[in-house]
Amino acid sequence: MKFIKPIALIIGICFCSPNLSYAQLKIDAQFRPRFEIRNGYQKLTSPENTPSAVISQRARMSFSYKSDNLKLVFSPQDVRVWGDENLSSSTGVYGDDASLTLFEVYAAFKMGNAGWLSVGRQQLIYDQQRLLAARNWNQNGLAYDAVVYKKEWNNWKVHAGASWNNTTEATSDNYYLPDRIKSLNFVWLQYQLSETNNLSLLHIASGKTRTDSTNRIYFKQTTGLYGEFANDWMQGRSNFYYQYGKNNQKQTINAWLFDVDVALKARAIEPGIGFSYL
Repeated sequence: MKFIKPIALIIGICFCSPNLSYAQLKIDAQFRPRFEIRNGYQKLTSPENTPSAVISQRARMSFSYKSDNLKLVFSPQDVRVWGDENLSSSTGVYGDDASLTLFEVYAAFKMGNAGWLSVGRQQLIYDQQRLLAARNWNQNGLAYDAVVYKKEWNNWKVHAGASWNNTTEATSDNYYLPDRIKSLNFVWLQYQLSETNNLSLLHIASGKTRTDSTNRIYFKQTTGLYGEFANDWMQGRSNFYYQYGKNNQKQTINAWLFDVDVALKARAIEPGIGFSYL
């Protein structure tokens, strides 16, 4: 029991400044093994295919430090399928050349009354996560290398973010893989109508190059509204998004999505109904 007290002291330590504000150090851990039987996952199966049985796991640590003017996040993770290691023997496995990755690592700075600026690899999660989401259903999750500005005042919130991606520290040209986003930029504006009702606007500009040896970026634009509402007996949400611009094959895009969900509040169950059109 002697070694438990110092560890607890380190984990729970906080720093006090003269104005009695506190900084916090938080440590989280996840271990998520998952067993799946896949028979038609991602694409329709055929009668001659045999269902696949797969075991995967996620091991993730998250260290976060937060004060009145600074936030630091460092989150390494290891995601693997049991048996996929490339370092093994006939009787077992003992690792990969490089299996440990960084899920999140970023710093956020308060710029006085102007708001916050976060820089680094971070999750982008907005509204009901139809477009910018954590995607926690997969074992890896999803994060972006981005710069994000955040400002709140009265009932308003505004976030603006941008990213610029490269595969190497090139000395010329801005080539990138055509199946990945070269530049992702967004603006999110939310107004809090009441404690349980809000309305938000989201615009995303995502750009890709046509090939891995061309510089020109083709941007696809997505603009939409999202709303949440609730009262004593009902709750719901709705969104509408319109997509336009060009993809990296120079094709003009013209698409839209409408979605609404309504549920009744009850003690035992919450019956609901939804409609989507895209």
